[in-house]
Amino acid sequence: MGEEYKLDGVHPPKKETMERVKGILEQYGHKVMY
Repeated sequence: MGEEYKLDGVHPPKKETMERVKGILEQYGHKVMY
């Protein structure tokens, strides 16, 4: 998401993971933008 991770070894989630989470949230009626 463009934020810097301050812990070593911590990386942003992959696009596939974000799409999966987005789909789950949208099933519950939430609008998601990332």
